[in-house]
Amino acid sequence: MYPPVHLRFFCFPEHQILLIFKNAKYRFIVLYPYMNLLIIGGGIAGTTCAEEFRKLSPDSKITIISDENHPLYSRVLLPHYLLGKIPRERVFLKTEEWYAEQNINLVYNEAVKLDATKKIISAHDDKSFAYDKLLIAGGGKMNRLPISNDKRAHHLQTVEDADKLLSAINERAGGKTEAHIFGGSFIAIDFMKIFSHFNFEINIHIRGTKILSRCFDDDGSAFLLNQLEKNSVQIRTNDPCDTISETADIVGIGIGLKSEFSWARDAGLKVESGILTNEFLETNALDIYAAGDCAEYYDIAVGRQQSAANSRAKT
Repeated sequence: MYPPVHLRFFCFPEHQILLIFKNAKYRFIVLYPYMNLLIIGGGIAGTTCAEEFRKLSPDSKITIISDENHPLYSRVLLPHYLLGKIPRERVFLKTEEWYAEQNINLVYNEAVKLDATKKIISAHDDKSFAYDKLLIAGGGKMNRLPISNDKRAHHLQTVEDADKLLSAINERAGGKTEAHIFGGSFIAIDFMKIFSHFNFEINIHIRGTKILSRCFDDDGSAFLLNQLEKNSVQIRTNDPCDTISETADIVGIGIGLKSEFSWARDAGLKVESGILTNEFLETNALDIYAAGDCAEYYDIAVGRQQSAANSRAKT
């Protein structure tokens, strides 16, 4: 649970001042009539920021740089699409028309360099983007294994991953029914649901002895593994996860996420498992913020740094 946040607005002729109260702490944020806001990441964190900021500042320039060639869609809905519960178009939460209506510039590109002094982001095709305020809200990248290059192997993070997986399931011959899953994360659980729905025999490979190790203690994980075995799921613990059985017809890999923000580190931002921020999502660089899976924020509820991506996904 996040702590309560109280907002106060003070209007002046030239600008607004937003006063944020958090558990007796407060911070002033000046909202100018015009600001050039640049957001790296077109996922739920970045798009929500753009949407809410537009309400606060109708005239500001807002640009989202997304490394996926789609408007916002829900990764959570991908398993529902694969299970046939919803059509593919229902996965998408925004349309390109919505961005135009909101006067939000959606750019399909990838950030590769940050100059925090000059306030410029450089992208893959040598384009550059200036900013007054920068929000880094890119999601994590799927961890890969050497076996990820096997033609039977599938990850599940993007809508393209889901399309590829569904195509492989639909194209299988009737006798091919053996699925192997590597990892003990929530994505691995999604793979189990999907393969079970299509009547595959399921084998799970985990490097340690527990599943969902960040969510359950030893007893909880043991109970879950026991329940899976009762449902004819084969569990292979202490597996190096470096080879695929010749009998495997399809493979799912769910071993968590990692943050790939070397360009942020190179620019002087503090990066550990994610980009470090305080409780206000401010990084150590002026006018640069981080949010979503890429952020390792200070959680005042528990008194330590937290990473949403790492708390959800781990082998």
